[in-house]
Amino acid sequence: MKTRIERFWRNDTAQVTAEYGWVAAGLSLATLVVAIAIATRFGHHVPL
Repeated sequence: MKTRIERFWRNDTAQVTAEYGWVAAGLSLATLVVAIAIATRFGHHVPL
């Protein structure tokens, strides 16, 4: 992923963009896990 971004930007922006991309992906995954945990805990009371 980093190398693909670095092909377009050959400076520090590429590294920062790649790192924030991984952070955003991690936060999205964490949000999904929390949503699934809440849904399974409360059963059908929480509409998804």
